[in-house]
Amino acid sequence: MFLLFAAPNYYPYGGMNDCKGAFATLAEAEAYMATIDAGYMDDCHVLQMPEMLVRDYDSTGKPCGVKPLVEFIKR
Repeated sequence: MFLLFAAPNYYPYGGMNDCKGAFATLAEAEAYMATIDAGYMDDCHVLQMPEMLVRDYDSTGKPCGVKPLVEFIKR
């Protein structure tokens, strides 16, 4: 899995808020990167990730399960 991160250089959000999507191949991530507004290109990178699991919590901090990262970032 490849995660594409991009943010405008004048106002980067940081962290997962900059994630523009998860892609099965590097070629797919690069193709999507070509469609991103030029203002985001100063802070744009692709990260190759192993299959990762994320512990999910509700708004009170109570654990509510474990999800694959790709499902977690889709919400």
